[in-house]
Amino acid sequence: MKNLYIPLQLLSLVTLLFVLSCKKQEVPSSLRSTKEADNTSEGKNPFRNMKKLPQPGDGASYLGNNENTNQRQKQPCKTEIITKTVAFDEQLLLAPGADVIYLGSVLDAGSLPTGSYRPIIPIKKRPIKISISLQGVNGGVEKLTNATLNDTRQAISNMLNQAITGEQPSEIVYNVNQIYSEDQLRLAIGANFSLNKLADIKTSFNFNDNNQKTRVVAKILQKYYTVDMSIPDDGIFVEETPDPAKFGPYSPVYISSLTYGRMGLFFLESAYSINELSTALEGTLTYLTQAGITTNGANISPSYKDILNASMIKVFTTGGSGEAAVEAIRGYDGFVNFIKSGGKYSQNSRGTILSYQLRNLSDYTIFQTKLTSTYEVKTCTPIPTFQNGQFVKNDDTGELFIFMESKLRRIPIIVLNKLFHCQTSDIAHYSNTLLQNTPTSTPISHNSELIQSFFNGDLYLKENNTIRLIPDMAIRLKYHFNYGNSTTKFFLGSYEIGTPIQ
Repeated sequence: MKNLYIPLQLLSLVTLLFVLSCKKQEVPSSLRSTKEADNTSEGKNPFRNMKKLPQPGDGASYLGNNENTNQRQKQPCKTEIITKTVAFDEQLLLAPGADVIYLGSVLDAGSLPTGSYRPIIPIKKRPIKISISLQGVNGGVEKLTNATLNDTRQAISNMLNQAITGEQPSEIVYNVNQIYSEDQLRLAIGANFSLNKLADIKTSFNFNDNNQKTRVVAKILQKYYTVDMSIPDDGIFVEETPDPAKFGPYSPVYISSLTYGRMGLFFLESAYSINELSTALEGTLTYLTQAGITTNGANISPSYKDILNASMIKVFTTGGSGEAAVEAIRGYDGFVNFIKSGGKYSQNSRGTILSYQLRNLSDYTIFQTKLTSTYEVKTCTPIPTFQNGQFVKNDDTGELFIFMESKLRRIPIIVLNKLFHCQTSDIAHYSNTLLQNTPTSTPISHNSELIQSFFNGDLYLKENNTIRLIPDMAIRLKYHFNYGNSTTKFFLGSYEIGTPIQ
């Protein structure tokens, strides 16, 4: 029997081919990322495959407009119908006593658009780690606690009861928005009134008032501190199977952060324009923020004070020493005193919950609340006011006028330089819409000229066969008459005498 000898090189080749034939096919990157996620914190999350609540897109759409006239003031007006959707990362809390608002509270996402905020209970939740943002705390700023209303409140209270070194000035955050309707008020404030039922806020403005007024909401938050809940390291917060009968068809959300402090919602109604009112509010707030709330306000513009003093102001407050309420305040002084009185955190002024942040339980991303409103925006353009002697051009028709004796009179180009001194810089430009309600008189005739009496030097405006006396130098200058271009006449008896020019 012969011995069979296999060369070493052949044996190595066979072994290599065997290994390659048994090796698994390379996993595509798209599939590999999914498989690798099973070993991450998100992959262990039992809610990871639930869809998020679908919401409308952001932005504004214009549904149409029409033009009309304010019959009382004869102003040209335009009304636009706007549908607008705004997304909020933080939700404003106007009802601080809501017992579903606490760290770790799990809510049915489908209940959020209606403002009902349905809590999912009973539910098996793991303990949570919470932290507080206050500086100078002599003790722990993190605690492990159960995700219940009572336990989270107690944990926060324990952290706040520790000694705190140094002052804790508030962070002032504000925005100013013009208001057009009750429904659009929700967008400006960032809260759903069907949840909070604060009828006093809605009634602060009289939207049925026919007078054209500027209505503004200034939302001012004085933030003292935030309390945050850490995302679980292993991705598991709720230890249950996501049963749609209990949790709903979409990923639940939970409250992950609370901001404490003091809030004022200022409702202003004024005859001043939106630009004037916004500038006064923002200018005052900017000065107080930069100069410090203890400033006496001596360097604040007097015009800001005048505007605020002339405006009707009501304020809804929460987080102060009293209960949440709507009250009237007195102009500039009342506005500034409100800001000063809530300037910093103390053991006697801990503030209340101003806002909260939601996260999707499926992937722990921030949940944005979106509010949609359809409202009308009516803008009325004031009728221009002219002074006698002012030159006016209709930019739509190209016609040139002079405002004479409180009425517009069209000037034929052929007699412009013959009668008047008119520089380009002297001409005011307006559209036909703005001029259509301005009183007019007959156009100046094409054969008009200035004539002067040889005997007494009197100057007249001649139109057709009528002459009108220009009585003095003040009238000559007012209407820019080019009296150096007048024609001297010996006899005026053939002309019809009109009334002197006023």
